[in-house]
Amino acid sequence: FAAFFNFLAYFFIGTAVASTIAKTVKSEYAGLAVVFAALFAAIAWNFITWRFGMPSSSSHAIVGGLVGAGLAAGGIAAISWDSVSKAA
Repeated sequence: FAAFFNFLAYFFIGTAVASTIAKTVKSEYAGLAVVFAALFAAIAWNFITWRFGMPSSSSHAIVGGLVGAGLAAGGIAAISWDSVSKAA
């Protein structure tokens, strides 16, 4: 059911959230290693919070993972802070 409703949301709502999240790390720093590190961090965080019964936001987890991976890849200049503030 989730895939079906995600598909409908694409047509009715658009891709504004995905576009904002995609701009978190500047393109010259956004390599495969950054993407995989961000996904690993977000999945690990969601698993930990699920395991302890804590509420968490997957969107905020992926933004946090991208910020952390971007900082590791290129320092503070690698992050588009305007996009981060829109997502937070």
